This record gives sequence, structure tokens and C-alpha cells, in this order.
Amino acid sequence: MIDFLQITLMQSFQQHASQLKGKRVWLACSGGRDSMALAYLTHQLYLQGDLPFAPQLIHVNHGLQKANDDWAQQVSTWANTHNIPCKICHANVQGTNEQSARNGRYEAMAKQMTEGDVLMLAHHGDDQAETLLMRLFNGAGVAGLSAMQAWSTRQVAGKKINLWRPWLTATRADITAYAQANNLPYIDDPTNFSTGLEDSNNQQKNGQSNTRSWLRTQLMPVIQKKYPQAVANISRSAHLLGNANNVLSQQADTLQESVTNNSLTKPPYQQVLDIELLQQLTSPEQSLVVHKWLQSSQNDEPLPPNKQRVDDVLRLINRSDNDHQTQIEWQGNNHYTLCRYRGHLYRLRADWLAWLKQPVEPQIFDASLIKDGMLTIKNDGKISWLVSLEDLNLNNTQKIKVRALNRDDKITLAGHGVAKSGKKLLQDLAVPTWCRDSMALVLVDDVATILSSPMKKWYLR
Repeated sequence: MIDFLQITLMQSFQQHASQLKGKRVWLACSGGRDSMALAYLTHQLYLQGDLPFAPQLIHVNHGLQKANDDWAQQVSTWANTHNIPCKICHANVQGTNEQSARNGRYEAMAKQMTEGDVLMLAHHGDDQAETLLMRLFNGAGVAGLSAMQAWSTRQVAGKKINLWRPWLTATRADITAYAQANNLPYIDDPTNFSTGLEDSNNQQKNGQSNTRSWLRTQLMPVIQKKYPQAVANISRSAHLLGNANNVLSQQADTLQESVTNNSLTKPPYQQVLDIELLQQLTSPEQSLVVHKWLQSSQNDEPLPPNKQRVDDVLRLINRSDNDHQTQIEWQGNNHYTLCRYRGHLYRLRADWLAWLKQPVEPQIFDASLIKDGMLTIKNDGKISWLVSLEDLNLNNTQKIKVRALNRDDKITLAGHGVAKSGKKLLQDLAVPTWCRDSMALVLVDDVATILSSPMKKWYLR
């Protein structure tokens, strides 16, 4: 049993050796039996020369339970005793449910890591079975039912980190036996073994469903009594579904690209699909594209959308009326608004929408002092809107002015003979309502030269 854990870890290492090469490896250590066992085994394999690296332990103190400080101290003391580097960090948990704690944990660890680092996680076959069942009961599709992957990437705190789970084919029983055989001082978190029944009032009050604890303590024992190999078989199904999802994901990428309006898309803030092209796809293809489009990428949204959300978007796509105010909120990691405008389907990130609503402040530039060749119209430190001086055909120009487009401005586009008011022009140019606060006039020596938005520019005469 002990040898099996070592064999499983080394097989996973060999499978991902090329991805691990040259990368710094961390190991998330909660102090529980799973992560302590993984920490101890990787340390032993490193000392034996079987592993070319020794992961640095990283422990997150959530501060949600009185015992959290004691747990952090216990992990730190054990690591120091074995001469294993260990970093203790604190999480800023927004909310009280399991997902909030998980997000806070990943963000706290990612802040200690650098781009491209690897985070080892001690998830095992029982965790995988529980994850698949939770998603099955919530109506997940192929992507959701593929559960956790042995190797994946995730965008956290502005960094891309790699997640490595080498023990997805191991069992909790294997790990428990190993931890006890090596006298590891692991911590049993009482929330892991709550039945999810007797304390339901407190769970509702705190927003904690403890669905996983219920599966672990109530449902899985019944299943395993009837099907002793259930954990291994469910894990195998998750692996096969993962392979199928990889194929579907590649097909979805191709289909999504074929219906994407690239001129209107601004990753990762604004993703735009052409509704007419979408409607030419078959119904299964539409569902596949919308599912992929909502998730954007597993780096942004590790949890796939449910069927209800996909169906809501499909109904929005296939409505016969073109311009309407229907909006769908997609509560992904970054919170999105989904809406239609002039034959296009928009996926707008919340921070992008807030940025677009910030007014264009009037500015005056001395052309001779602009050294980088770019005018900054708006910049909040994360999202910037620039205009190139090359677009202005400067000669001996001294002053460049930037101001917001007014509803009463009379504007004539190059190639057009009729001046139009700002309001009428925005309608004719099909500028979405949420973008109209971010329309700027660029004047060269007091002559309006360019009408600009964060996505597009128009020359004036």
C-alpha cells in the first residue's frame, strides 16, 4: 500500500517531467493527513535522489476557526524538524462558504508564487469521486464530470500557476495507512466529517452547505458497501470523460473562432459572438460553443457553467427581436454580464463595464513632449486606452486636445458628406449603449480629427 503511493507519485512525475523541468514546485500543506503524507513522501524521495526537487511547503491560515493558528504552528514546527522549507500565509476570505474559502486559499498561495510555478495538491481518488458526484447531481456536462485533472493551469491573482495532482488514483485508505505507519502528526479538520444533517441550521446561517462532507460520511459508505470498487471506477470514468472533454474542447475552440467577431473582442474583458453565424450551427454545436464561451478558459473560470445558464443564453441568441434590454448575469470568478446588441452577443466583465462608464476627462497635450508616440485617453492602472500619434498625421502641430463626444457635437466622418449630431452618429455607428460614455474626440490644433472608442477609431473631415 505504501509502495503504491510511491509508485503512483513517480508515475505522475515521469508523465509530467517535461512540464516540471526548470519550474519551482510548492506543496499546499493544510496539515491534514493527505498533504502531510504527500509532503513526507516527496521529502523522502528527494533525499533518496528519486525526485530532482524538494517542494517548498505552503500553509494557508484561514483565520476562520480558533484552531487555525495552532494548525499553522504545528505544520511549521514539523517542517522545521525535518528541515523542509515552509511558508505560512494568511487568506483574505470573502464569504463563508466552501468556494469562498477555496478562492481565498488559492489567492493567498498565488501571491507567494511567481508566474509558471507548480503547486502540488494532495487530492486523491476519493476526492475525485466526491467531486464527480457533486457535479453529476448539479447537472454538469462532460467538462464538469471530468472533475479534477492531474495537470492543469489556473489564473490566480494575475498569475498563471500550474496545478499538479499526482495522487488522483490513490485512495484515502492508502494515504491513511501511510500516514499512520510513519507516525505523521496530521490534523483532522472536524468540518471534513460533519454529516451535513445535524447542524443544518448553522450551515444555512453561515452559508455552508457541507455537501462534500455529506457525500463523504453518508452517501459514499452506502455506495461502497454495494460497489467496493466505486472510488476507483468513478475516478476512471472521470479520466475517460477528461479525455473526451479535451477532444470536445478542441472542437469548441474551432467553432467558437468561426463565430467570433474579432474586431469587437477585447480579451479578457469583452468577448463577442456573431449571432447570425451562431444560428447557422446545429443545436448541439451552439450548446458546445456557448458552454465554452461562458467559461472563457479554465484559467479564468475553473468551474463550468450549468445547463440552465447555457439554455438561458441559447434562448437569448434565438430570440426573434434584435434590440432589447435583456441581460443575463454570469457569476464567474470575475462576474460577467451577457447581452445582445445589433446582432452580436456580448460577454462583458464587471470591471470592464465599470471602466467604460468612467467619463473621458478633457486633456491637452503638447505634441513635442510626447515621446512614446501614444496618447493616453484613459488608464486606471489595469485597463488602458491609447491612441497612436501616427493616426493624427501631425506636421507642425503644437496642441492636441482630447474630450468626450457630446450629444450636440456636429461630426462629419471621412467619406461622408453629411454632418450628424453626436447622438445620431452613435446610433448609426452601432456603438453599444454601455460604450457611449467612452467616446472621445481628438482635436489637432482645435480641428476634430479622430473619433475614438476603446475598440475602434473613425477619421473625420
